[in-house]
Amino acid sequence: MPLHSSILLRLAFGYWFCALIHRSFVVAFVPHCLLVSVMNSVWRYLGLQRLRLLQEIKFVVDCLQVDGVLHNRNLVYCASTSAGKSFVAEILMLRRILSSGKMGLLVLPYVSICAEKAEHLEVLLEPVGKQVRSYYGNQGGGSLPKDTAIAVCTIEKANSLINRLLEEGRLSELGIIVIDELHMVGDQNRGYLLELMLTKLRYASGEGNTESSSGETSGTSSGKVDPAGSLQIVGMSATLPNVTAVADWLQVR
Repeated sequence: MPLHSSILLRLAFGYWFCALIHRSFVVAFVPHCLLVSVMNSVWRYLGLQRLRLLQEIKFVVDCLQVDGVLHNRNLVYCASTSAGKSFVAEILMLRRILSSGKMGLLVLPYVSICAEKAEHLEVLLEPVGKQVRSYYGNQGGGSLPKDTAIAVCTIEKANSLINRLLEEGRLSELGIIVIDELHMVGDQNRGYLLELMLTKLRYASGEGNTESSSGETSGTSSGKVDPAGSLQIVGMSATLPNVTAVADWLQVR
């Protein structure tokens, strides 16, 4: 199957899954007949991989059903590479930027992964006219243009971009930040930058002073937070041994 078709199928899959648990997520330009057609095509294509697909579906749905996550509550989770962890983050990030018009920041540890993910997201967002920008190596400048939908960046570049947003008083333009390989926070060479960046985001968005006895972020009794003004932090890793401690530190689920 061509790369472009495979990516579009994954995006359509995301809309379909979210529609099962949150009807308001379905975007108008994705008609029901297209979703049915895509599901049938994918099912035929996958063949013997159906069991793995069903396991991935279950993981994705379980994550999206966590209380408050679809209302921009923070999320930290662990899963193997083939379990669908990147798919969860993509759904949350795309949902956030499409529904709010705010920017998303995707933080990745290595330049090679940044290049691959940037190309992937460009294909996804081109039909809706959203701009993906790259900040890694020699790519990108020192600031985020206002028409940026998603910025794909390394840890170092992400920290610089956050600093610039804070200096310019523009942090409110950032709607979601996704950190892949969150276990890098324990890296002796680069971990301090990731920890510093997340700490700045917590305090700048007010979370650093809202700790409760349950270790959750402030919100309503139903687990919802302000969908318009809050910054959602999503962290994922395949090898995070102290996931509970990190989740408590970030006051996330």
